[in-house]
Amino acid sequence: MTTKISFNKGEQPIENAPVIKITEQLHCIPQHYLSYAHSRETIEKILSNITCDDRYLLFVDEDGDVPFIQVGIIGYDNYKTKQKQPGKKIVFGRKWRVEPNLPTSEIIQTAFLAIKKAAEHELREKFVLITEAPIGQSRKTTPFNSHRDLPLLCRYKDTLAKASSRPVSVETMISKIKFNNGHFVSIGQEKRATGQWIVDLRYEGKNDFGLNNGEILTFLLPELTEDSLLHGLMRTLIEKSEQFIDEHFKFRNFALFSQKNSISEIANLSLIIRGSQSDENCLNAHFDASFAQEQYDTDASRVPTLNNSDYSNALRRKIKTLNIRAGFCPE
Repeated sequence: MTTKISFNKGEQPIENAPVIKITEQLHCIPQHYLSYAHSRETIEKILSNITCDDRYLLFVDEDGDVPFIQVGIIGYDNYKTKQKQPGKKIVFGRKWRVEPNLPTSEIIQTAFLAIKKAAEHELREKFVLITEAPIGQSRKTTPFNSHRDLPLLCRYKDTLAKASSRPVSVETMISKIKFNNGHFVSIGQEKRATGQWIVDLRYEGKNDFGLNNGEILTFLLPELTEDSLLHGLMRTLIEKSEQFIDEHFKFRNFALFSQKNSISEIANLSLIIRGSQSDENCLNAHFDASFAQEQYDTDASRVPTLNNSDYSNALRRKIKTLNIRAGFCPE
């Protein structure tokens, strides 16, 4: 019985590509044996098979002839009280360029990363630190937000580099922190023989960003200081958000990046489809030539060009010192 192999629109097998037998019922031509010619239409078809958090909508548009993916984020303004807003609004994240010859799997991963970074952007604005203003009043700030003036921070670096080394009371510190209108309660801390600290906090607030009301967060700090605690807590919150997306980002109802997936089985599958490259019964000289040409054309299409700017000339000098012997050097 001949097994029918189907392809997504925008995909086609390289000439003489081998068919790989996974099981008696499942045969395929792996993505590394396909060539791609994606368009806005084919990218939209791919994204239509993706589900995740409904707050993050995936859009496809074009700059000239180059498609891009963009996340639309639905919610309330993070810097205004909900009572002062007529309702939810939609804002848009950065544009994620999609090359027409990008493999379908990499387009899915681009959408995955775009949602992760959009969620992180929102999360950072939900982390509020109550600080003393110069006039002596307590004010709310979002020191981890993504809209900081980085060129200005560079000019202020001598002051900013003075990270706090003073020991801190966890209870006092977390009393100054609000997250997503919720707060944290100290459960305990323990110093390890290495000098590191284990900190346990309980979150009390609404379920969001993969964090549930009453959940215990445990994280490790190199030292128990104000800055170390703030950075450690932020890293933990980002990790929770990313784990939530890992489990809920699905393509054709399958959580591709879930930690519930067996790594050993993924490795075994990789051996089957990658091991075929050394199987003389699968490959032949005609395919070898087609495959090599396809890889060459793809790599060549991604090489940036240099002009006569100071920056480009500096890159030329740096490349020259690196003694590069393979690949494509920009011209």
